[in-house]
Amino acid sequence: MGDDASSKTAATRSNIWNSMVAGGLSGVGSRFLVYPIDTLKTRLQVRERPSMKSPSQFSTTRPRIFSLYSGFSVVLMSVVPGNALYFGGYEFGGTMLPKSWGIGQGFASGVCAQLLGGLVFTPMDVIKERCQAGGDGKSTPSLKVRSLIRELGWRGLMRGYWVSNAMWVPWSAIYAGMYGISKDRFGKWRGDLDGFDGEHQGAIPTWGFAVCSAWSAIVASTLTHPIDVVKTQLQVLSGRRGFQRDAGAMNFLKSLWVNEGWRGLTRGYGARIASIAPQSALAWMLYETAKSRLEKSDAQAAPL
Repeated sequence: MGDDASSKTAATRSNIWNSMVAGGLSGVGSRFLVYPIDTLKTRLQVRERPSMKSPSQFSTTRPRIFSLYSGFSVVLMSVVPGNALYFGGYEFGGTMLPKSWGIGQGFASGVCAQLLGGLVFTPMDVIKERCQAGGDGKSTPSLKVRSLIRELGWRGLMRGYWVSNAMWVPWSAIYAGMYGISKDRFGKWRGDLDGFDGEHQGAIPTWGFAVCSAWSAIVASTLTHPIDVVKTQLQVLSGRRGFQRDAGAMNFLKSLWVNEGWRGLTRGYGARIASIAPQSALAWMLYETAKSRLEKSDAQAAPL
């Protein structure tokens, strides 16, 4: 009995560790490919109407592609530890509830993933989005950090942590729940194609993980987009454009609603979907592939 419990604990720890490594590896490539679209989403969400220039009109002293990658160095420094915490939390959350809980287990995984990953992703988003919103090709992260500290103090680096969680915790919970259901149904569909009966699951191909992930990301992003608009404005515009440095999420929400109504809360929706769907698809496809190979390597190395 003791040996069984010890083996189960060791397997759980190995699974969480493999997930952290796989998650860290999956982050850089997926972020790089969709970063320009994410930059456009940020600019759409914080620009003034109607006098502010559109994203295509931002003047740049470098080729515009470089402007669209403003702040990406911050992502490079933080995405590996951030993704490691996120995916490690995802696997850990899955151990908190039995698999029989179905979508509830997925929700628990999503909540744990975000609460841990958010410790790294929040300061990353604050600096990244301020660089992206600048649009001048010269907004270096170090300059933005100094400016942020002058405006809001050191606490500014965690500006919007709880608002971010108010958006990303339900996003992650919805995403993880949908992802689990999608994989389950995809596996049963593959099982039917392979000639299996009943509930037998077929092997999910690499592209199947991408399809399940993209669909889950679209659903989760659609349901949480208004909070994302408020979160982005809170992190980028605090202390600017007439907002006091201690202006909270409700101040930005009220401003958006009074000035633009429901349209204000849908700012950048298309750009967000165009960014997050392929990013999630690629990240989770790489994650599932790397995790599977690490698990096979562990199995081969384990004593018989």
